Amino acid sequence: QMCIRDSNYPSEVWAQNLYWNWLYSLMPLLFPKGSGFPPFMQNIAWTDKELFASLGSWSELRHDTILYVKQSGTERGGMPYSNLIQGFVEPNPYLFARLASLAEFLITGLNANQLLYASFETHLKSLHELLLALKNIAEKELTNHPLSVDDYELICNIGETLETIVEFAEWGTEGPMTGEELKMPVVADVHTDSNTNTCLEEAVGYPFVIYVICPIEGELVLAKGAGFSYYEFTQPISQRLTDEEWQQMLISGSEPPLNYWTVSFMDTNY
Repeated sequence: QMCIRDSNYPSEVWAQNLYWNWLYSLMPLLFPKGSGFPPFMQNIAWTDKELFASLGSWSELRHDTILYVKQSGTERGGMPYSNLIQGFVEPNPYLFARLASLAEFLITGLNANQLLYASFETHLKSLHELLLALKNIAEKELTNHPLSVDDYELICNIGETLETIVEFAEWGTEGPMTGEELKMPVVADVHTDSNTNTCLEEAVGYPFVIYVICPIEGELVLAKGAGFSYYEFTQPISQRLTDEEWQQMLISGSEPPLNYWTVSFMDTNY
């Protein structure tokens, strides 16, 4: 289902709720990247990496909506310019544009249902502004326009910015995202096979490190970033995993192997 092109469904389907909108936002990751994109994006390895990331994001989505989705079954402060890290944003403006629209969609929907609390509005608007800024940076990179000091500062502080958006620190320990909920590894069973008494688990692990060679200030630079880790495996129905059990498997090194096709972009000796 992740490979379905936009045209296969009318716009009303993609816009029906947050779940479908999120899938719509992931589609630009899967479009072939032509000559207008950097060389590192024009190969099978990058295409596989984008599919891997999309599946990881979909796994998180299923985890967060598991109670509402029918399971299938068989029968901070500025830094001096000289100290800024001159980073690089994955130049996919279509992705950031759709995510920004999704944030706006969520603001509108919550407001229409009188659920847009002041704190939610502040954080969602911050997310919307961040995504539009990333879209703008991606467009500059694709058109060979130099990035500004503000652009590099945004990239340098991206971790801090995202942490502020998701943590809801002003809520204290009662906020919607605290403690255990902030751990990245999650797992969800998405299909039950009664014939074999097994269930299909989709899981996200701790982030992997990604390296790409990209142009920064007219020079080719080896850049380091983070990417999704994604796992798909079966479990006995009687042993469906909780997030805590899955996290313990990762910590102990007993997680299942990655999909075989990840060899195109993954260091198998990691």
